[in-house]
Amino acid sequence: MILSVSIINQAGSPLVARQFNHFSRSQLEGHLSAFTKLLSNSSQSYIETETIRYVFQAIGELYFILITTKDSNIIEDLDVLALLLDLTCSVLNVSGSQITEDIVYESSFELIFAYDECIFDGYYQDVSVADVSTFLEMKSQEENEFIRERTAKEEAAAAQLRKIMKDLEDKRKAKKEKPGLKSSYQPPPQVIITPTIEPEIEKPKMSRRHPQAAKGMALGRKTTARDRAQQMIKEEGLTVEERRSSRNAAAQEVVTAPIKPNCTVVKLTEITNAKITPQGTVKELAIEGRLTAESSDEGQYGIKLSLFGNYEKFKTRALNQKDRRLFQKQNMLIFDNKGSETALLGWRYTSVNPDDSPLTFSCWVTDGKDDQGRETSTFSCEVSLNSNELTFQSIVLAIPVARARDAKISSVDGEIDTTEKDTIKWIITDIDAENSAELEFSVPKCNEMAFYPIDVEFQSNSLYFNVDVTSVTKGDNGSFDFDNPAKYEVVKSFTTAEFLITSE
Repeated sequence: MILSVSIINQAGSPLVARQFNHFSRSQLEGHLSAFTKLLSNSSQSYIETETIRYVFQAIGELYFILITTKDSNIIEDLDVLALLLDLTCSVLNVSGSQITEDIVYESSFELIFAYDECIFDGYYQDVSVADVSTFLEMKSQEENEFIRERTAKEEAAAAQLRKIMKDLEDKRKAKKEKPGLKSSYQPPPQVIITPTIEPEIEKPKMSRRHPQAAKGMALGRKTTARDRAQQMIKEEGLTVEERRSSRNAAAQEVVTAPIKPNCTVVKLTEITNAKITPQGTVKELAIEGRLTAESSDEGQYGIKLSLFGNYEKFKTRALNQKDRRLFQKQNMLIFDNKGSETALLGWRYTSVNPDDSPLTFSCWVTDGKDDQGRETSTFSCEVSLNSNELTFQSIVLAIPVARARDAKISSVDGEIDTTEKDTIKWIITDIDAENSAELEFSVPKCNEMAFYPIDVEFQSNSLYFNVDVTSVTKGDNGSFDFDNPAKYEVVKSFTTAEFLITSE
């Protein structure tokens, strides 16, 4: 029986020691320290004491030792010694004469694992060095299959990206070859405000106290918000009346219309947060939604819902409900109108699957030269939809570009806005699942990372979560007659909170 496998130095200190029976550490250290004293009196490859036998071989300045019982077969022990020594050289990846203390220390755990594959409970297992090497590799068929599938997906994505780049290059060459074809890009029109003079009607002028002139040095005087506003108005060439008119018009657009009498308004709103790489890989994707209700009439209302399509992958939660089982069993919500908008249902979904993103993006940058031989960087981007069920009123990509107004637009599907400093806004208004939108422009050569992150905003009247309101009725004490529905309106909105295309 094999009691221990050890590698020690000439002083008798163990570098690696593996026990295969109930050997205490102090006993093992005592046997190993005694070995160096017995070694000087022996010229053979084994030494016997009253209780144990040492089977050993010198490897450089170290000793490889098997400690066995005295009744163990010495011939088999010598064979095991030779095999374990070959296994040690294989694990350390060096020859026997090159084994040093540092090498043994660095691979001590690997050596112990290898010895455990050869010896179990003190008895040698019939294995070869090649078998042990295979066991230590711990190859998994499932892991290999996963790696193959992942590699195939990466190669397919790269091939698809190359195909898209080639198609865009062919389209650009075709446009250049056709005579008289002009770029679809048109610069945004300049807005010129001309004040209207109406001499017939004299507007009443309000008396206003003129501010006193500042005395002394004005070096430390703070600029007020009114001063900054007046300076902006002067720079834009507007009068005070024109500024007030434009501000009132903008305010009228965002004011929500009052609720109609005898009508319940059910709002379904969704927002999404996402981080996507330029190649379309989804790092983060979260979609959250709320169903709220508001009514001009007091009372209790029952709202019947229809869930379909992909609703099962969402986590849903009924809100402000006395009995949530009504929603779980009947897809029904109860709205106790208390004169304010009330949240009745919430849902959430997270994913890293590119197919789950409402939009797919492919962005890349290529370096080249323009007609005058100057080095340029060409940014290309393609946007497409992932679902036939979603329709978008607008999609806006804000691309960071230094000196955006000097960028040369090669092709664009949609509109370009460069009024914001160091930003190109790509506005897409016409896109569906059957076609995609493309943009390409060139700037003086720069780092590819300068085009990121790209901020994406969109507005849709359709929802990612497939839910709809089928009926609303007024009830009393939890009793509802859906055959006699009440008047209601449904408002849907799907927007972005933070949707970024980032290279990080």
